[in-house]
Amino acid sequence: MATRKLSELPEATHPFAGTESIPLVQEGETRQVALANLLGEAAIATWLAPYRVSSDARPSFNRDALNQAILDAVAQKRPPVVLLPPGRIPLDGPVILRRGIRVNGASAADLPIGTELFLVDGSNTVVIQNEGWPTGERSWDCAELAYLRVNGNRAGNPDGGSGIAIRSMGTTSEIRQVVVRNCGRYGFEFSGTQDPATLRSCTVEDNGAGGVRLGGEGVLLITALSGHGGGPLVVVEGGGSPSVTLVGVSANGHEPIIKISEGQPQVTILGGRAEAPAAGGNLVRIEKGDAGVQILGLHHHSFGWLVSDGSKDSGLAASGNLSGIALYNNPVRLADDSGPGFGLSTARNERREPLILVGEGTPSSKLEAPNGSLYLRSDGAAGSTLYVREAGRWTVK
Repeated sequence: MATRKLSELPEATHPFAGTESIPLVQEGETRQVALANLLGEAAIATWLAPYRVSSDARPSFNRDALNQAILDAVAQKRPPVVLLPPGRIPLDGPVILRRGIRVNGASAADLPIGTELFLVDGSNTVVIQNEGWPTGERSWDCAELAYLRVNGNRAGNPDGGSGIAIRSMGTTSEIRQVVVRNCGRYGFEFSGTQDPATLRSCTVEDNGAGGVRLGGEGVLLITALSGHGGGPLVVVEGGGSPSVTLVGVSANGHEPIIKISEGQPQVTILGGRAEAPAAGGNLVRIEKGDAGVQILGLHHHSFGWLVSDGSKDSGLAASGNLSGIALYNNPVRLADDSGPGFGLSTARNERREPLILVGEGTPSSKLEAPNGSLYLRSDGAAGSTLYVREAGRWTVK
């Protein structure tokens, strides 16, 4: 066979399968090695160079190429990890996430180090979605989205959607170390049933409607979320009884931190720090429904109310800048092996043990509580401060 220069050889086709052989010199002898064995299978086809995705490519080309790379991974023509190059990648439509595929950027750091998916003017769509969004049947499970930035360019997309929109996030799926900013609606938006939806170490900045929206059922677990901008940090709507937990949140400028539009969600805030944009704001605002709220160890600044319940014209006022333990519409029950011993501020339809209640003025005849409950009147005078529930009536002591 005639000897040819490297430059004279035909160009290999992409993407690589990993079974191609290349020569190398080992122990003074030229030998062959499969490409997959040389670089490691994940390194062969996960990088997007074969698909020509770049900051210089046309937005429509980048969109089609990214989605083709994900489809090729689904078809097992390449490993199930799609690695995005650093730099700004312009798009004119959504990247479609699919079950079982990991999509990772180079970093969530600012450009030029990080990877940013940028929605160009006039696109007016979401930036990333799963194949089931918004009303499909397929869930997004056994998958990951991580290490990148998403920019919705809402000035150029006034009718644009959320940055990342997921229908029915399933088991062993996670979104982590992702920055979503400048989107027309929310940074993250979830619909359907979450099993659970998991966000970890993410950031939302200056999105039009707020940070995160949960419009379905299931469990939403948010850990170490950083929020900067206006509107609510988290919105819970769509009815039902989802469970929403925020751990170690850091929020500046959002009010309320959690907005509940309807339903019977259970909301828990553990630790973190939140600062209202102006004095007197609401940490949690319930507009309708029968939500339960639990707050533990949160530093909060400039909020007038920990919980404001517009549906009942009631709430839980803030006191100082540290919540300690704050409960609204939730029971505190203590017991030992002798049985239940104490109940406090339990939900109205679940009251069993006597309660300790606090208020101004004489307790209303409509204020129901189990017999043996106490009512402490904050504006009472001598002989009209302590009331005891006896035989279904409040009796002053």
